[in-house]
Amino acid sequence: MPPPAVPFIATVLTPDTAGRPGLGPERRGAACDADDVGARCDRFFATRLGHLREPHLRALALLWHDHLDAAHTLVQDLADADAAYVHAVMHRREPDYDNAKYWNHRVGPHPVHARLVADASWDPDAFVDRCERAESGCLEIQEREFRLLAEHLVGMPRG
Repeated sequence: MPPPAVPFIATVLTPDTAGRPGLGPERRGAACDADDVGARCDRFFATRLGHLREPHLRALALLWHDHLDAAHTLVQDLADADAAYVHAVMHRREPDYDNAKYWNHRVGPHPVHARLVADASWDPDAFVDRCERAESGCLEIQEREFRLLAEHLVGMPRG
């Protein structure tokens, strides 16, 4: 049986898109428009009413499809670590690296961090610095981060 996040990743994050999101705020021509992202999320959540992390997942989907402002609106007033994580990713892509680090500190240790690297020594601030320098491998790590965060969020119990 596939993990519960597979339908979200397949139908909301990755459909009809050419490649992964960039490190910055640029819009990809093949990314879904915000209304389409919303409709895809609506279909996903139709059978998951009351999902505890619905706004977080919607924001993550908007970020994947390069709608940074809309994602920011969804998470800016949420006070939990998962929302802070999505918020940090949004600011990293903005790029507002200092603000991304601020939100990373609000996240604290997170279950996704341990899954990003084999030795569990993930440093989100060091990754922000790598993205600022546009180092090789950042796009792949960011894509893995999106997928792992989606898996984590989808796995949260219903409210």
